[in-house]
Amino acid sequence: MTPQRHWVIACILLATTLTNLDAAIANIALPSIAHSLDTSEAATIWIVNIYQLAAAVCLLPAASLDEIFGLTRIYSSGLVVFTLASLACALSANLEVLIAARLIQGIGGAGVAALSPAIIRSIYPRHLVGDGFAALALVFAASAALGPTIAAWILSVASRHWLFSSTADLPHHRPAVSGDVTSHSRRS
Repeated sequence: MTPQRHWVIACILLATTLTNLDAAIANIALPSIAHSLDTSEAATIWIVNIYQLAAAVCLLPAASLDEIFGLTRIYSSGLVVFTLASLACALSANLEVLIAARLIQGIGGAGVAALSPAIIRSIYPRHLVGDGFAALALVFAASAALGPTIAAWILSVASRHWLFSSTADLPHHRPAVSGDVTSHSRRS
C-alpha cells in the first residue's frame, strides 16, 4: 500500500474512533450533564437516544447517497456535520440545544459509519480487504470499551463541555480522506 493509502486508513480509523467514543461517553456522563443543566436524569436519556436514533435512521440513506454524490463527498460531509455538531454540543447551554446538537451529530456520525467500510474496500487490494475490516472492527470495539473510562476521566478533571469538544478537531483529518478515494482502486 502507498503512503497516501496509509494516511487515508489512519484518518478513517481516527474518525471511527472519535465518532464511536462520542457515542459511548455520553452514557456515563448523563448524571453529570443533568446536574450541570439543572434538569432531571430521566430527561437526559434523550441525549443518548436521539444520537442512536438519528444514526440508525440515517445509515442506509447515507450509504445510498454515495451512489449519487460520490463516496468522498458524502463521507467528508458527514465528518464536517459531525464535527460542527460536536462543537454545538460542547457549547450548549441547555438540554434542548444539546439534544438538537446530538441529533445532528448522529446524522453526521451515520455518514462516517456507513461509508468507512466502503472507503476501506475501495483502497485496499482485494487480498487485504479483510485486514482493513479487521482494523476497523478492532478500533470500533476498543473505542466502545474505552468510552466509559475516558468519560469518567474527563469528568474527573473537567466539565461536561469537554466531553464533546474532543471531537471538534476532526476537520484537521479531512484532507487525507477528501482526495479522490476512487483513484486508489483495488488491485488484485
